Amino acid sequence: MVAVTPDPSYIIEQLKLLIQHPEALSHEDTRLLIEQLELLVLKPKATNHDVSRRSEIQRLARLASVALETPQESMQRIMFTHLPLVTTRISNDFNIFATLTKGHDADPVALSDLVKASGLDKNLVSAIMDYHCYQGAAVEPRQDFYAPTRLTYSLLDPMVVKATTSWHDIVGPAYGALHRLLKSGPDESGQKTAFQVGQHITGSFYDWLESRPEQHSAFYGYMAAFHAVTAKWIDVVRFDEEIAHSAHEKEAVFIDVGGGDGSQCIEVQKAHKLGGRIILQDRAAVIEQATKAREAGVETMVYDFFTEQPVKGARAYFFQFVLLNWDDDDCVRILASQAPAMGPESTLIIVDYVQGHRWENKDGPLEPDLYTPATALAARACHDAKGRSRADYRDLLERAGLELKDVRVFTNFGQAVIMGKKQ
Repeated sequence: MVAVTPDPSYIIEQLKLLIQHPEALSHEDTRLLIEQLELLVLKPKATNHDVSRRSEIQRLARLASVALETPQESMQRIMFTHLPLVTTRISNDFNIFATLTKGHDADPVALSDLVKASGLDKNLVSAIMDYHCYQGAAVEPRQDFYAPTRLTYSLLDPMVVKATTSWHDIVGPAYGALHRLLKSGPDESGQKTAFQVGQHITGSFYDWLESRPEQHSAFYGYMAAFHAVTAKWIDVVRFDEEIAHSAHEKEAVFIDVGGGDGSQCIEVQKAHKLGGRIILQDRAAVIEQATKAREAGVETMVYDFFTEQPVKGARAYFFQFVLLNWDDDDCVRILASQAPAMGPESTLIIVDYVQGHRWENKDGPLEPDLYTPATALAARACHDAKGRSRADYRDLLERAGLELKDVRVFTNFGQAVIMGKKQ
């Protein structure tokens, strides 16, 4: 009897066998695995109820694909890694995806309609659509007629649009220039980061970003949307019990230093049931835009985190994805600027990525993830900074006159709460 739904356990078992011993799969095993994978493509939601098995199938399918590659196929996969980002950015910005969604398998959209909607030439649009069909972002029921897929709609999601804009326009050129900078070193122009080389500027990342409204909006919109759908640091910190216990009404219980739009202040408001002040600090241009936080009752304050912290004795001084953007010496300056303000009840909280966290897993190391190394490389390319291990954070804190108290990893891609106290 032919199966009608995919069997995740069977797929995982056979993919493991394929990766480890591809010669051991019989013709019948291969036929059944192909059948199961075809069912999974047709009914991907069959694994949605079990996130761990879904992730395992994704991981094994990726490794199996690589294991089956010829050297030429490996070369092609690596050579063309720019194309998913480039074609997605073009297709969003030139109305290709939006037009594609007006069709379906029974009534697909003509290539001529995609050309008209985009204003691009026919050969370019045809090549882009051929690539989308290869990637699963479109199908071609008949020649030069296209229909959308689930991936098409995913790539039109506002969060994805902001993400692709950010990584294509901002990080992509920096990635591309990293090898050049490492090979030749900084020149006399004053360009010290791959971001500066890729953007042909000598100014800072943030000055460049603030001068470009589209990229500025995309970057901060992507960051906010990304954190809205991932696990939160507040879930692994019992804020009232560990941080704000016995706080009085006028006491500062939470200061988000360099906190952008104030979204983390609002998250603390949701979890925090005791009295006390919640304060957002950032540069003037950023604070000016923090309307939502102010409307929620968050205090806002212009502050340069390289200068001494003006709010004394707060329960928590909080940094989320700030240190990732600075080299070690600057990080020590930032942290040391908080130390004089900290009292015996103060905790310094850093939310950032921790490299090597999987080796500290009590049940054995987790599989390598994509986000941690990608973010570390982005930090190097954009800011000449770096990803850090638990030992690196301990060293930074000690150099700033603080001590590491705890590290709590809360995602499978290395996001963690690093907690420090005054020595």
